[in-house]
Amino acid sequence: MSLRTIMLFPEFDNAGIIDDIRAQYDPLSELVRPHITLGFPFDLQMPNEQLKVFLDNRLKDTQPFTIQLSQISKHINEKSTVFRTIC
Repeated sequence: MSLRTIMLFPEFDNAGIIDDIRAQYDPLSELVRPHITLGFPFDLQMPNEQLKVFLDNRLKDTQPFTIQLSQISKHINEKSTVFRTIC
């Protein structure tokens, strides 16, 4: 079984503030930099290079975009995770 997660790693103007908040609430803050998760862990038996080619082909016409994040919410489960609301 090969669990995968798909994440975006955007550029943030306020990365220091985000890092401070994540350090306080997100136990994984030291393991992965600020990101937006597009696909939560799923099982996929596909080599990394093949997955990269597949995603590159699917996303090749996607243009850059801007999002605004506001409000901090916390989902409590076996692993505490910080979520931000996308407006």
